[in-house]
Amino acid sequence: RYVMMNPLEAKRKTKDDLHQNKTDKLDAMYLAKMQSEHPQRLAYVQSEEYQELMANNRIYEQASHDLI
Repeated sequence: RYVMMNPLEAKRKTKDDLHQNKTDKLDAMYLAKMQSEHPQRLAYVQSEEYQELMANNRIYEQASHDLI
């Protein structure tokens, strides 16, 4: 599981906090702080097999639609 955040939104929010020095450690701290104050929805990583199945299903659906 992971959280997806819009990079532009994150940058704007850190600017509001006068985030002057930019380091990986500070970025991680600010992102964690944003998540605790304004929780984002969790996203899930799908297995490769499931991703392949979904891709094949889209191809099948498109081919079926093209035949009609």
